[in-house]
Amino acid sequence: MDTPPTTPVFNQLYQAPGAAQPPVSDGLAIASLVLGICSLVLFCFWHVALPAAIAGLICAKLSPTHTPLRRAGMICSIIALSLAGVALLLAIVGFGIMGLIAAAAAGRP
Repeated sequence: MDTPPTTPVFNQLYQAPGAAQPPVSDGLAIASLVLGICSLVLFCFWHVALPAAIAGLICAKLSPTHTPLRRAGMICSIIALSLAGVALLLAIVGFGIMGLIAAAAAGRP
């Protein structure tokens, strides 16, 4: 009974102790950061910035890792959400004041 010589099979994923770990990419954290930055840039267009900021917050909350990308995306989304909310509020107040001025100019109370 001859047995064939066996060669050791090494795990392909094995790394030497102390070796650098491969970087872990988290798609939700990256999406959160991208949406947060886009909503910051477009905060004057509140109809685009509000949904993007909300989606960025949701992506940051659903991200399984606690990386700086996730934190930066959450911070950008919160700032953009507040700026877009202020822009929306100013638009509503501005249109209301313009309506009052137009009504006063037309002689209606």
